[in-house]
Amino acid sequence: MVSRYAGRIIFVKNSQQTLIHMVQVYKFGGSSLKNADGIRHLRQIVGDVDQSLVLVVSALGKTTNALEEVVQASFEHTNTWRQKLDAIREFHEIIASDLLPEPDMFLDTILRPSFAALQAGRP
Repeated sequence: MVSRYAGRIIFVKNSQQTLIHMVQVYKFGGSSLKNADGIRHLRQIVGDVDQSLVLVVSALGKTTNALEEVVQASFEHTNTWRQKLDAIREFHEIIASDLLPEPDMFLDTILRPSFAALQAGRP
């Protein structure tokens, strides 16, 4: 499921240009994180790395595009932005429910309150 990722090595040097640390950087795009299987596959990939790792993760699936639609609908002063935001929440709930053995605590304490705050216009 992970369609694209790039491994890069960054060499961190001190002021005397002596190598002090090597870090591997992986970037995973949204299309590779479109569902729970993609996230599981990401874990398999990074689980095999035996050195320091920086993990860069984009928004899941088409979330960035969906958020742009929410903003556009909001600017157009239509109420469709609420339905669009609900669809994003539901998408994330499905993935969380598939990944977590007991998702209710995450859904009830983090995900749903965060989306409720967005709908209410709170940060």
